Order: sequence, then C-alpha cells, then structure tokens
Amino acid sequence: MDLLGERWALLVVRELMWGPRRFSDLRSALPGLSANVLTQRLEGLEAAGVLLRRKLPPPAASQVSSSPNGAMSANRSSRRWG
Repeated sequence: MDLLGERWALLVVRELMWGPRRFSDLRSALPGLSANVLTQRLEGLEAAGVLLRRKLPPPAASQVSSSPNGAMSANRSSRRWG
C-alpha cells in the first residue's frame, strides 16, 4: 500500500469515498492537483485494485473498490497503525 503514501493519493481516495466522481469533479475538489498527477494517481490506484473505473457515457467516473486491496481496508489498516 505504498501507493497511498504518494502525494495526493489519499486525498483522491477520500474524495471517492462519497461515491463515484468524474475526473473534472475530482479536479475541482482538489485545487492545486494537476491533471497529469491526477491521471497518474487514478491509474496507479486502479492498477492496485483500490479503485474501479466505470465506463459511463462520456466522461468516465471512478469509485472505491470493495476488494480486499480497496481503500476501505487500507483506511482500517491506517487507523490501527496510527
């Protein structure tokens, strides 16, 4: 779960905890986060199984995964650790 330690990653996950969000909604909610970095974080979190990318009528939206590698389990682990 080193990925959650990367800059902006935890904030992206936090924004998605409330439900699916479109890329533009995430950019609006996280001022200062560039489009390139947001794309990198979304791709990395998706590859790690933390997020699911759903195809919707354009544009796409992302949501938190319910898999064991998902953000909910990472959140529980970080609360136990911290």
